[in-house]
Amino acid sequence: MHGRRHPTRSEPSTPREGRPILSLAFEATRWTQPFGWAAGSALAAFRAENRGAPRPVPAPAEPSDSPILIFGAPRSGTSWLGKIFDSHPDTLYRHEPDAVLEDDGLPWLCPEDATSELAPMAAWYLRQMGRTSTLKTVGPGPSFAKSYRGALGRRLRDGTVQGLRVLAATGLDRRRIDRIGVPDLLAGNPRAIRLVVKSVSSHGRIAALAACAPDARLVLILRDPWGQVASVLRGTARGKFLSPFELAWIAGTTEGRRHGLTTAGLGALPPVEQLTWNWVVCNERMLSDLTQAPAARVIRYDTLCAAPMEHARALFDFAGLGWHPQTAAFIARSATHRGPARYYQVFRDARATVDSWRREMPREDQARIAAILRRTALASYWPDFRD
Repeated sequence: MHGRRHPTRSEPSTPREGRPILSLAFEATRWTQPFGWAAGSALAAFRAENRGAPRPVPAPAEPSDSPILIFGAPRSGTSWLGKIFDSHPDTLYRHEPDAVLEDDGLPWLCPEDATSELAPMAAWYLRQMGRTSTLKTVGPGPSFAKSYRGALGRRLRDGTVQGLRVLAATGLDRRRIDRIGVPDLLAGNPRAIRLVVKSVSSHGRIAALAACAPDARLVLILRDPWGQVASVLRGTARGKFLSPFELAWIAGTTEGRRHGLTTAGLGALPPVEQLTWNWVVCNERMLSDLTQAPAARVIRYDTLCAAPMEHARALFDFAGLGWHPQTAAFIARSATHRGPARYYQVFRDARATVDSWRREMPREDQARIAAILRRTALASYWPDFRD
């Protein structure tokens, strides 16, 4: 089992401590509280906090106790869905903060019989994710106007992000850059802010996070295995993901054992089948954990692409967010992009993206994926699929 990142991710873990850029200028004000710092080792800081040691940055206020948590396998549309929620003026968005945190405190794959025991650690870890403000977690564009940040604050924050992007373009070690916190420059009542966290790495933590935050709203986005596997293979060819893929964690899960998977057996399979089983185990575990969440929704990526405005409204209603013109404008722009799209870009032709795998994936690979899907309960989410 791999404890620090998703087994197909190529991004390295980042170091432990950071100070927010401009922190000396702003930490005397409430603007930087509590989100303007890069959190460190979850386990070490959790132990320090519970010994009564001082915390790195004072945090007298927290956002709403009803965070919105978005989960999905990599290349499943999580970034687009995350930015849809980010487009609401009252949300504070964190893009994959668990990829920045040293996550050796809360297990990446939580034991299924230890949910209650892990709830205090999960609560602390969720707070850390909300406070982790770095180029990785707040940098992905576009940026949006916020009700709790004025025009000057937005310009300062966007300028800080742009400066860090310039540093990253020079070839400076990304881990060093992610030591630099980006101030959120909050104004107003923090309790009115809705934290949104998007993750593709914490699919083994959902039950623990749901247990520690009973008022949270959880959303899982499912992409069909053909589209997801095709996208990961494309990314692997571009050096975006690790290759060969880590397989031991799959065989060690309850889901893997149920399907009779072994590390040796998986190692003998072609990459397309290895990735399909990875897709199966990830999504089966997330769906299982989601049953323990008091408030959760599952949406298919192709469903969202077919009618993004309609389904985004429904998800906002579920999350307790009002509809806003800024969100409508973002969806209209992001779902109808024409021309080439970068690999991690959220602007693309949504409907064309759904079936792009049919043009790029060999028929024999499509059949291999279909054969595996038929062996799982996940086939019920695509009752009309054809080889």
